[in-house]
Amino acid sequence: MASKKFKPSTKSTLPFKTGNKEKRQKLHITRKKALDNTRRDERFRRRREEDKDPSLREERLRKNIPLTLERKRVWDDVDGDIGDGLGVSVDVERLKRQKLAEEVEANDDHDQ
Repeated sequence: MASKKFKPSTKSTLPFKTGNKEKRQKLHITRKKALDNTRRDERFRRRREEDKDPSLREERLRKNIPLTLERKRVWDDVDGDIGDGLGVSVDVERLKRQKLAEEVEANDDHDQ
């Protein structure tokens, strides 16, 4: 199922601008209804296709993962020889785990 760009029908766009407020409101309502109908038709078409082939639904759900701030973040490699470190993203949890691991190793060395 190839995803297509949404193309509104001719009913869903305003062919002209009108100065009459009531006509403008009616045109907006008809445009919005037409837009909602096309989206609904697309949704039900996709549902029918996915009912026939469940792998399409699995693929769509796998791809439709929302991009949150945490998912967009890209970690930089942090080296000790970087100048002032301005603008460097640091994975604090990873550094904390490394520090704890070093402390455990140091305690093991002192015990022996």
